[in-house]
Amino acid sequence: MGRILTIEQAAEMLQLNPQVVRQYLREGKLPGRKIGRHWRVVEEDVMAFIREGGHSTLEMWNERARQWHSLSPEEKKRRLYSIAGKYAHIPFSSEDIMNEHHEEVDRDERRLARGSGE
Repeated sequence: MGRILTIEQAAEMLQLNPQVVRQYLREGKLPGRKIGRHWRVVEEDVMAFIREGGHSTLEMWNERARQWHSLSPEEKKRRLYSIAGKYAHIPFSSEDIMNEHHEEVDRDERRLARGSGE
């Protein structure tokens, strides 16, 4: 058996929100086991999920955009500042990171709008 991952580690590999990974686990889309109150996923299962196209890129972006869109303005601001702090050691300004993230969010929202037929 390979490395055992937490939901957060699996979410990072899949570039998804941990809530989406948790939902995939509950729905059986992604194999995993509950140990006590916590889900655990085998790394090879995550890799197989990716190889087999367990989630499409469009589905992933749509889900990320839907989640972002559902957040309150205060939560969006908190998350953006949290991201800025995560990259504080990199030699460019946090303003650059914020602008880049705002652009990413705008792209996600446009993808979501195109995907929903609006």
